[in-house]
Amino acid sequence: MPLFGPPNVEKLADKHDLKGLIKALGYKDPDVRRAAVEALQAFGDARAVEPLIGALGDKAPWVRRAAVKALQAFGDPRAVEPLIGALGDEGEKVRRAAVEALRVFGDPRAVEPLIGALGDEEVRGAAVGALQAFGDPRAVEPLIGALGDKRPWVRLKVVEALQAFGDPRAVEPLIGALGDEGVRDAVVRALQAFGDPRAVEALFGALFVDLDDGKRAEDAMVGLVSALERSSQGIGADVLRRVCKLKDEVSYSYYYPPAQCIGNPNVSGVISCSRVKQLARQELVRRGLRA
Repeated sequence: MPLFGPPNVEKLADKHDLKGLIKALGYKDPDVRRAAVEALQAFGDARAVEPLIGALGDKAPWVRRAAVKALQAFGDPRAVEPLIGALGDEGEKVRRAAVEALRVFGDPRAVEPLIGALGDEEVRGAAVGALQAFGDPRAVEPLIGALGDKRPWVRLKVVEALQAFGDPRAVEPLIGALGDEGVRDAVVRALQAFGDPRAVEALFGALFVDLDDGKRAEDAMVGLVSALERSSQGIGADVLRRVCKLKDEVSYSYYYPPAQCIGNPNVSGVISCSRVKQLARQELVRRGLRA
């Protein structure tokens, strides 16, 4: 029988035995190594940073992931390049943790590698969020490319990121995404936020369609009013006249299964068009045109 058992990480931590905890990073049991990583993170001594960087090469992916999280907690700039290297780790959870750590660090050295991580389908969504946080314009074109991701939740994050950037390069691709039912509502919100003249008529076309969609009718009216209030000068006269021809009220109705619990799954109502028609007429008058 062996004379000595595994390192007692808890006791080493209680004794603030930094050397003992660092030594435990090399023990044969990966669960002990992970416990040592977590103890060093809690310990918070900067002398642990280099040994933790070394733990990024551990054989066990859960140890490597713990090391990434520990280095994130330390926030020591020595960890940035090693964490960039971890974007290529074979373990998805390790790569995902590395993306989050680099987002938290906010070091500009990470921007290009994170753009590269958009090519990693397993961490693309996390990379989108990280690039949004950085706000570096180099990410705009690669993010536009990610609008083609097959997963709606990733495309949604991309739309939200492009809205946050507010870069005019995104306007035309977002107009093209109005036909994507998985993210359409988010695209409408993004284009409204841009207020770009190129988006106005496309946005109006989408909102007119939404007036006939019971579930979207109310939001569509809000969007029409908002667009007219913000950028009416960029709206064509034909579009304005189309607004003026709206009925005074638009009725909507749609089936909403959760409402069965109160006995009526049908939702209906009436939306007033008076405000949007007034704004359209005012803009036509300002231009010296007839409604």
